[in-house]
Amino acid sequence: MIKVAGAAGMVAGTAKEASIQGKLKDIDSWIRNRLRHCIWHDWKRPERKRKNLIRLGVPKGQAYAWSRTRKGGWAVAQSPMLITTVTGKRLVRRGYESLLDYYKKVAPQLNEPLYTRPVGSVNETVSLIFLMAFLMLRL
Repeated sequence: MIKVAGAAGMVAGTAKEASIQGKLKDIDSWIRNRLRHCIWHDWKRPERKRKNLIRLGVPKGQAYAWSRTRKGGWAVAQSPMLITTVTGKRLVRRGYESLLDYYKKVAPQLNEPLYTRPVGSVNETVSLIFLMAFLMLRL
């Protein structure tokens, strides 16, 4: 019975690895929004915001309108104003590395498909075979 629980734990471990990637994506999007908010807040004055938006490629009239918005910093960070100008590529060029990319770099063995991983020990192999035989007997 213990061996069956061990094999079930292996399957549960793969589900944890899959869910961590989704969580890292969510955290990354929040961090990118927070960085945009900090950039918008750092620009402070409307004239400086306008100049920086023009430098980022926004047309002059639109930059003027966006720089005078009455939205708060968090709302601006999630709006097309900064999403289209302060992109993920620009953040990467400035030194921001996403958590998911870092996770994939640090733990490459976790990103391989399960069938290519070497089995850890003989006990895991035996427990997996036992689990498969048990499931086939139930059918």
